[in-house]
Amino acid sequence: MTHIDLEHTNGLQQESFRSLLYRYFFFQWLFFDMTSARGPIERRAAWLQNQRQRKWLPLYMRRWATLSTVGFALGAISEEALAAPVFAACWYTGSCTCVSVLVLIAVAWIFLGREQPL
Repeated sequence: MTHIDLEHTNGLQQESFRSLLYRYFFFQWLFFDMTSARGPIERRAAWLQNQRQRKWLPLYMRRWATLSTVGFALGAISEEALAAPVFAACWYTGSCTCVSVLVLIAVAWIFLGREQPL
């Protein structure tokens, strides 16, 4: 029989589904805010940390691209097979929003690939 140390497991909190879903699609939690750095050393440390976290951005791009593709497919199905243009418009609008998030992630990925911040 395995021993469970309740003293150490009580400190671990289960994340809510909402929080996990937010972390799955949004990447802000990975990066440090460089405006809160108090000096050039902290600013440089934050920049280097953000550059190290840059490696995760293609994964987020893949997630948003999948979401966008699914939205466009559901829009096409709603428009053609179901003859429901209002539902199709909702799916297309959501997909266009996903594409704009993809552009934002791509710009952040390119920007963080630079040696020095602007």
